[in-house]
Amino acid sequence: MICTPQKRNITFGSEKIILKARPHAIIPVLQILLLLMSLLFINLIINNSAAISPLFSLICAIIFISTSIAIILDWSSNVFYLTNKRIIHRQGFLWKTFKAVPLNRIQNISYQIGIIGRIIGFGDLIIESAGRTVGIIRLRAIPDPEQIADKIQETISY
Repeated sequence: MICTPQKRNITFGSEKIILKARPHAIIPVLQILLLLMSLLFINLIINNSAAISPLFSLICAIIFISTSIAIILDWSSNVFYLTNKRIIHRQGFLWKTFKAVPLNRIQNISYQIGIIGRIIGFGDLIIESAGRTVGIIRLRAIPDPEQIADKIQETISY
């Protein structure tokens, strides 16, 4: 019997999604630019000293394209949901992880925003829960972590 993949619903019964977020879109762009600059630098060094430069340039192009696709897939599969009953974090396109914490188990919400994050508008959101199963959910490079933390507090209080 062949199983066909289907999109899974992450909510149950009367549960409603209040907020959905993923890492800031600038993150994969910066990762791809860094990769491109690294490969161009390596290619420049190899081209100046070796006769196999066309082959090496082709290998660099293949590495760049395949790694860029992996970066974009990783970014698009990293999703955070706030529902009226729990916080959910789904991540990964090859190796998937799923963490869900009921709102009544949340003990602490904090965030960290660095200098670049203040300029562009992203930071890390840290959610600590009671119990051993999940413990800490760390959402990296989330847009407006201050606003999201306030929304979580508001949802918990309601």
